Amino acid sequence: MAANAPLVPVLKDCGYPIEYAINGFDRQGNPVYDTGTVVVSFPVKAPTAEHPNFQSAGDVPLEEQAAIQALLQTYWADNSVSSTLTFKKAKPKPVFFADGTQLLDHFGKPRLEVNPQEEEAIIDQIASVLYKYKSIFKSTTMLPYAADTYPQMPYEAITKEQYEAMVSQIKAKPWELLNGGITAEVSSDDDIIGECAGGVCPIK
Repeated sequence: MAANAPLVPVLKDCGYPIEYAINGFDRQGNPVYDTGTVVVSFPVKAPTAEHPNFQSAGDVPLEEQAAIQALLQTYWADNSVSSTLTFKKAKPKPVFFADGTQLLDHFGKPRLEVNPQEEEAIIDQIASVLYKYKSIFKSTTMLPYAADTYPQMPYEAITKEQYEAMVSQIKAKPWELLNGGITAEVSSDDDIIGECAGGVCPIK
């Protein structure tokens, strides 16, 4: 939100973590901040987080995600279910020669490459899921699971310890401090676009 928004100091007084938005990085890799925009973090605990078999979004296998969509498509919706299924991409790994020497790039850093066999296995997994549910799915979307695309993700998984540390810093809820102190601007009742022609206005 805008750094000068009236809600920002309220959230700060409440104890919510606030930082400037990162607007890129310089040549040294240091973040470049947009001082006109801030990012506020709100710790949220899943209702089933304490369950011994709890899974976060990154833990649910592709096959299980597809089975849930098929269940909803069959028993809940008579139209297409909007769903995005995620899959884990093969991660680049260090490359070693037969003698154990590590392959380096032009800058002398370890060279990372994706194992073609792992990549092929993921492609086969996707193809298998699509074939299995081809007569059930009306449509679906698949994207690689990404938790680090941006330095400040809209949603990101945190540990129990991180959650508890953030919650311990929150001293109040925004509405407890506002007490009607911030109100929305009241729009004019003037009939600017002529909706009330003939003396009758539409019900909104």
